[in-house]
Amino acid sequence: MRRQMPSCTTFIATDFVEFRRLPFLLDLYPVRMSIFFFSGRDRELYFPAYYFFAERRLINHTIKSLLVRSLDDCEYLCYLDDNCVSLNIKNNKNGTHSCELNNSTHLEHDADLVNSPVFYYRGAKVIMTSKI
Repeated sequence: MRRQMPSCTTFIATDFVEFRRLPFLLDLYPVRMSIFFFSGRDRELYFPAYYFFAERRLINHTIKSLLVRSLDDCEYLCYLDDNCVSLNIKNNKNGTHSCELNNSTHLEHDADLVNSPVFYYRGAKVIMTSKI
């Protein structure tokens, strides 16, 4: 059973769907995408499947290193940090995961996305929303 974070809305797309802000890819490909947003926050954070790279790690942009129980927890912590726009995650042998929050993405610093056989990289799309 998937654990839900308190007061956070999580949307997981696992089928052919059209999402109002990303219809250009979602209507063509099945994806796994996490979307986080709070009613009181001014940003939405999207982790699209096409920003996921296995055995890759963004270096020189880590702002926090944490131990978490799952990828979902790492994505959630990234959402809570206004400076976080991507993450690196590594499976540990004891059932936990090393989560590194980054203040940049592979799109801004492609040369810093390096091969690393034990890490996975997830980039995010950030959409700023206005409070009207």
